Amino acid sequence: MFSLFKKRKNNIIFESNVNNFDENKLNIIYERLTNYKDNCNTYEPISNVEIESKNIIIGEKLLVKIPNDYKQLLQKSNGIYFGNGIKLLNCDEILEETVIFKDMMEDWEIGRITKPFLEIIRYHDGNGFVFWYSEINKYVVADYITDYELDDLKSLKTFDNICEVIEDLENRYIKRVN
Repeated sequence: MFSLFKKRKNNIIFESNVNNFDENKLNIIYERLTNYKDNCNTYEPISNVEIESKNIIIGEKLLVKIPNDYKQLLQKSNGIYFGNGIKLLNCDEILEETVIFKDMMEDWEIGRITKPFLEIIRYHDGNGFVFWYSEINKYVVADYITDYELDDLKSLKTFDNICEVIEDLENRYIKRVN
């Protein structure tokens, strides 16, 4: 399935279109994450109206919008932080951290992401990133950003939806609490 395009002020804003998303699976994953108790901080959920308001700003500034499945997660908790360093960004952080990351790419000269993207998750002591590439409708995972040429997506792991991303990170980095 391909992205939908929406013209705004001569710039193309890419709408999100997530493949293979199961809301029930997201509910199960969220419930499991909250069982980590001391190792997981959740925050007040954000309404769909608030998300869409912030999404308009993000779309105007970055030419891409938050994917629909991530918006569903934000309605449960506006960001999630695991004590071991996995941070699912809230609406404001998505905008701020994406802008900071774009500036960092220029400073480090580590390549350029030529497609519109959003930083969605940061992990691995700030060295790991999950990006949403709306043009290809995929989440892209980079464990160590300096090791990759970011415009070569073939070298990076991709996922179709946020549930797959969370499960991957959970399996690799989160110790389950009994």
